[in-house]
Amino acid sequence: MNYFMDDEREAGRLTDKVDPQSWLNRFIRPHMPGVEFQAEELSGPDLELTFLNRLFGTVGLFRYRRIWLAYARQSKHVVGVAIVYRGPLGMNFSMQENRCDLIIAPELDSWERAGLSRDFLAAILPEYGSFEPGFAPVVTDGETARCLVSLGGEMNRRYKQGIWLRPGFEGWYRHVAGFYRRVFSRLAEKQPISGMTS
Repeated sequence: MNYFMDDEREAGRLTDKVDPQSWLNRFIRPHMPGVEFQAEELSGPDLELTFLNRLFGTVGLFRYRRIWLAYARQSKHVVGVAIVYRGPLGMNFSMQENRCDLIIAPELDSWERAGLSRDFLAAILPEYGSFEPGFAPVVTDGETARCLVSLGGEMNRRYKQGIWLRPGFEGWYRHVAGFYRRVFSRLAEKQPISGMTS
């Protein structure tokens, strides 16, 4: 994980003193619905998707995640996180698989939010240097989006995200299979018997 601190030496000392995984979990959980947090596997052991990236690499592709945490100067509490997801462009034209989730604590005032947004952008933009569309898709809240626009960003669209976990897919598959069974059954009833003409 990467850290924003006034002094890089302090970032190193902080890593020695705290468990970044637990700080990330404590900060993100209130900002992400439980299903999203679970689906993104942010509490898992492989935060940067190293294993998945190795699997993708076996066929000449890549898939990874990078995380930056920002800490408040006095309290050393997490006040922001940027989570960059990178992978092949593929057929996902919404750019969701190559997005940056930018989450900034709602209690920060506008100038702190603007400064932190600027710092996060400076940190994440190198991750998009080879991104074919030529921009960094950032997903964030309305207040932070206004900061990004003031920094030269362009508002593209508002998203409503829907996530299904594996048990939901199994139920969906059963539903679709049942639907098609009924359709095929009705079609079979309407088929003329072979060799007979009307």
